[in-house]
Amino acid sequence: MRRRLLRLCSLMFSLLILFSALSLPALCAETTHSLGTAKVIYYPDGSREEIVLGYESGGYRSTVTGHITKTFYSSNDEPVWRVRLNGSFTYNGVVSNCTNAYITTTFYQSGWSVISENTTHNANVAATHVELGKRILGIVHTAGYADLSITCDKDGNLS
Repeated sequence: MRRRLLRLCSLMFSLLILFSALSLPALCAETTHSLGTAKVIYYPDGSREEIVLGYESGGYRSTVTGHITKTFYSSNDEPVWRVRLNGSFTYNGVVSNCTNAYITTTFYQSGWSVISENTTHNANVAATHVELGKRILGIVHTAGYADLSITCDKDGNLS
């Protein structure tokens, strides 16, 4: 009888460890969410800019990573460039704080480059100003801007 009880306890303990190990990655996995297209700007020449805000929820309840992406499309509806501002935030229900901010740029057509970039994080805001240039006949001309910001409120909501 005692041996059966010992085996049963051992089996239950093994199952408990197995289910705990299987559920841990699901609790800590990051999931990317899109908050939808925030804004589309149309220009007279048929080109447009799309600005999309999204976030990634991580394993910790008091942290959130947000990103806002501005993509410029030509009049032929082809992507030309993309600037993405990424910001990491902590929050506790009373205050929030931006702990890191950085950008990534992608160029889909040749001749484009970053002329200047200023990315900051202060209090609960991540912000960037990026000036983009297009090389024409060997000279880089300013041809686009990306002014983006992400704000986190005390409850971890991004805007």
